[in-house]
Amino acid sequence: PETLTGFSDDDPVGSWTDSSGNGYTLTSSGTARPLYKDNYVNGLAALDFDGSNDILSSGSFSLSADVGIFAVVNLDVQKSYNTVGSIDNNSSPAYQTEFMNLMGYTDRFLVGNNASSSNRYYQFSNQKISAAAWCILYGEYSATRIAFRVDGQQESERISAAGTKATATGTAYIHIGYSGLGGSYLNGKIAEIVVFTPSAREEIWIEGYAADKYGITLAQGHL
Repeated sequence: PETLTGFSDDDPVGSWTDSSGNGYTLTSSGTARPLYKDNYVNGLAALDFDGSNDILSSGSFSLSADVGIFAVVNLDVQKSYNTVGSIDNNSSPAYQTEFMNLMGYTDRFLVGNNASSSNRYYQFSNQKISAAAWCILYGEYSATRIAFRVDGQQESERISAAGTKATATGTAYIHIGYSGLGGSYLNGKIAEIVVFTPSAREEIWIEGYAADKYGITLAQGHL
């Protein structure tokens, strides 16, 4: 997170500035702040989430678009409800994630939403993410597909719950490190998060950018 300046190793971070210029700065306070880790991956910094109560959240914004999340991640442990990021309609994440969830399980990853018990759409991938290994995760929830990739390796769509895929529309908040689903605090480290409206060209570009920046090898190589 190159927008973080003036921090020393293990300092708590209460604000992470949005590099896009759109003003979606993520904030936290007190013991819920993740720790700054200097020179942690390929000479760059990362944020350490303790799996207990650490979270960073944005203010509200108006959303009317398909959503995708890229994250450069290192999971400390493999566990269920290991949330990397979510996009919800609530300032305090609740069990029913409205728009998008990117979450690890012991033996797979979950991508999708849980808008209500009767209207949800999930993909469970069969890719298990090794603990303590840096990787580039991509999750997409849109009107046309649910997608999940690890280091450029595409998962075929697997649906585990009924519902209707739809463009995310309404008031939204970005939450990093927690989604409210189960005990879903992240045990791991995040070096970078990109939240965007998906396009095939940008997906390839962002993946290659992250691989080059953080020294991660993509399954299919990159431009």
